[in-house]
Amino acid sequence: MVYYIDEYNLIIKFNKKPNIGFNFIDREKPMFMQDDLKVQVISDNLIYYFVIPKGFKWNGADIPEIFWSFMGSSYNPEYAVPSLLHDFVCKHPEKIGYNKDIADKLLKEGLKREAVIFYRRFIMSLIASIFQCFRPQWGENED
Repeated sequence: MVYYIDEYNLIIKFNKKPNIGFNFIDREKPMFMQDDLKVQVISDNLIYYFVIPKGFKWNGADIPEIFWSFMGSSYNPEYAVPSLLHDFVCKHPEKIGYNKDIADKLLKEGLKREAVIFYRRFIMSLIASIFQCFRPQWGENED
C-alpha cells in the first residue's frame, strides 16, 4: 500500500499512485480515473475500504471561474487527489458509513498533503463542508 496521508487523526492508503486522466472536451466532469484505485481510510479507530473504479468522473474542485485568479483553477493538479476522494465519498457516502466528518477530513487533509496554501485550504474546506450540510445523503442510515 502507498501511504497518502499518515497523520495522528487520519490515515489514507492507496494500492498504487492514482492514475488520473483529463478529458479536455468534457467541461462538466473532465477528470477521470484511468485504473481502479483501492483505498483504505482509518479515522477515529474506524477502518473503511473501498475501490474508486476505473472511469469514475469528477469535476476537480468546484471553483467558479470568477475566483480562479484568487483560488486557482478547478483543474489545478494539487486539487486532483483531494477532490477525487471527497467527490467519490460524497457520491457514495455508504463507503464511509455516512460520516460527513470523514468526508471533510479527506478534503482538508488532502489539500494539506498537496501543500495547498493555508487560506485556499481553509476556504475550500469551509465551503465544501457548508455545502454538504444541505445534501440529504449524510443522514440516510440514521433512525
